[in-house]
Amino acid sequence: MTSILLVACQAPPGPLIPAQTGDYNRMKRVHFPDIDSVYRKEDMDLSAYAKVMVTAPTVALRQDWRPQEDPTLVGLGVPDPVMLRERVSQQFLRTLSTRLAENAGYALVASAGPDVLHVKAAISDLYFSSSALQTAAGSGEAYYMESSEITVAIELRDSTTGELLCLVTDHRASPNPRTVELNQGAWSSPGLRDASDHWASFVRWFLDQMRARTT
Repeated sequence: MTSILLVACQAPPGPLIPAQTGDYNRMKRVHFPDIDSVYRKEDMDLSAYAKVMVTAPTVALRQDWRPQEDPTLVGLGVPDPVMLRERVSQQFLRTLSTRLAENAGYALVASAGPDVLHVKAAISDLYFSSSALQTAAGSGEAYYMESSEITVAIELRDSTTGELLCLVTDHRASPNPRTVELNQGAWSSPGLRDASDHWASFVRWFLDQMRARTT
């Protein structure tokens, strides 16, 4: 599984814009440690939602990162961008679905309904530092200035109306040269798993807290 370590340090996200957030300007910002921003509808009531519909997140690489055009990375066998995006998407989908359903949590469904909350995520700015990849492959210097990074936006929407109820955004970056592992030809890193679990666990905790307040 191709992934990336993104838990060592945290960088500030870019400014939220309406195209990314929909009607977030009519929402209340609430603050939580270890999460960049959370916006929720002022009168949000999640008590009616006992089921969740989780869709595979979209994944976009950082705009200026094109690993398929870097001969060094191609020579290291770094997965192509299509495969990379698919692996990252499926990993986060599995983690999010598991966290929401575990311990008698929320029923996972595949279609919309009046008691179904749509959990929709978008991953952007995904970037693997070339130095980190070369270090993992046993080549290149053991130090560098670039950080590997990722940004996530998670929307909670009513599945029938599409109304945005909550928006969670977070950006993570790590300058650690040991952010990527290469073992017997397979690229991996516990870092993306940790970051995915952090986000998924927060969403589960947030849903439980909001439901408890309105029941």
